[in-house]
Amino acid sequence: MINPFRKGILFGTVVSAIVAVAGIVVIFVLITAYITAADTQKFFTKHLDELLDTVESTASVACFSKINSWQQSLLPACSRTTGWQALS
Repeated sequence: MINPFRKGILFGTVVSAIVAVAGIVVIFVLITAYITAADTQKFFTKHLDELLDTVESTASVACFSKINSWQQSLLPACSRTTGWQALS
Protein backbone atom coordinates (compact mmCIF):
# COMPACT_ATOMS: atom_id res chain seq x y z
CA MET A 1 0.00 0.00 0.00
CA ILE A 2 1.23 3.47 -0.86
CA ASN A 3 1.60 5.96 1.96
CA PRO A 4 -0.49 9.05 1.02
CA PHE A 5 2.03 11.37 2.68
CA ARG A 6 4.68 10.24 0.17
CA LYS A 7 2.66 11.73 -2.69
CA GLY A 8 4.04 15.15 -2.01
CA ILE A 9 4.82 17.79 0.53
CA LEU A 10 1.72 19.80 -0.41
CA PHE A 11 -0.66 16.90 0.33
CA GLY A 12 0.95 16.25 3.71
CA THR A 13 0.85 19.93 4.62
CA VAL A 14 -2.83 20.31 3.68
CA VAL A 15 -3.84 17.19 5.62
CA SER A 16 -1.82 18.29 8.66
CA ALA A 17 -3.36 21.77 8.56
CA ILE A 18 -6.89 20.37 8.33
CA VAL A 19 -6.28 18.01 11.26
CA ALA A 20 -4.76 20.83 13.34
CA VAL A 21 -7.68 23.18 12.65
CA ALA A 22 -10.20 20.44 13.44
CA GLY A 23 -8.40 19.74 16.73
CA ILE A 24 -8.37 23.41 17.71
CA VAL A 25 -12.09 23.74 16.86
CA VAL A 26 -12.93 20.73 19.04
CA ILE A 27 -10.92 22.18 21.94
CA PHE A 28 -12.69 25.56 21.69
CA VAL A 29 -16.12 23.91 21.47
CA LEU A 30 -15.40 21.87 24.61
CA ILE A 31 -14.16 24.92 26.51
CA THR A 32 -17.23 26.93 25.46
CA ALA A 33 -19.57 24.11 26.49
CA TYR A 34 -17.89 23.85 29.91
CA ILE A 35 -18.07 27.60 30.56
CA THR A 36 -21.69 27.77 29.39
CA ALA A 37 -22.70 24.88 31.64
CA ALA A 38 -21.05 26.50 34.66
CA ASP A 39 -22.74 29.85 33.98
CA THR A 40 -26.10 28.19 33.42
CA GLN A 41 -25.86 26.35 36.74
CA LYS A 42 -24.91 29.56 38.58
CA PHE A 43 -27.75 31.60 37.05
CA PHE A 44 -30.25 28.77 37.57
CA THR A 45 -29.41 28.62 41.28
CA LYS A 46 -29.66 32.40 41.61
CA HIS A 47 -33.04 32.62 39.87
CA LEU A 48 -34.41 29.63 41.77
CA ASP A 49 -33.48 31.30 45.07
CA GLU A 50 -35.20 34.50 43.91
CA LEU A 51 -38.29 32.53 42.95
CA LEU A 52 -38.38 30.81 46.34
CA ASP A 53 -38.02 34.18 48.09
CA THR A 54 -40.95 35.52 46.05
CA VAL A 55 -43.11 32.53 46.93
CA GLU A 56 -42.19 32.86 50.59
CA SER A 57 -43.03 36.57 50.69
CA THR A 58 -46.30 35.90 48.88
CA ALA A 59 -47.17 33.23 51.43
CA SER A 60 -46.32 35.53 54.32
CA VAL A 61 -48.53 38.28 52.88
CA ALA A 62 -51.34 35.80 52.32
CA CYS A 63 -51.45 34.96 56.01
CA PHE A 64 -52.73 38.48 56.72
CA SER A 65 -55.71 38.09 54.41
CA LYS A 66 -58.76 35.92 54.89
CA ILE A 67 -57.98 32.61 53.22
CA ASN A 68 -59.70 29.25 52.85
CA SER A 69 -58.66 26.21 54.83
CA TRP A 70 -57.18 24.44 51.77
CA GLN A 71 -55.06 27.49 51.02
CA GLN A 72 -53.93 27.59 54.64
CA SER A 73 -52.76 23.99 54.39
CA LEU A 74 -50.59 24.85 51.36
CA LEU A 75 -48.80 27.81 52.92
CA PRO A 76 -46.52 25.89 55.32
CA ALA A 77 -45.16 23.86 52.42
CA CYS A 78 -44.22 27.02 50.53
CA SER A 79 -42.62 28.86 53.42
CA ARG A 80 -39.08 28.36 54.67
CA THR A 81 -39.93 29.67 58.12
CA THR A 82 -42.90 28.87 60.28
CA GLY A 83 -42.93 32.05 62.37
CA TRP A 84 -45.74 33.58 60.33
CA GLN A 85 -48.16 30.78 61.27
CA ALA A 86 -48.70 32.31 64.70
CA LEU A 87 -50.09 35.43 62.99
CA SER A 88 -52.92 33.66 61.16
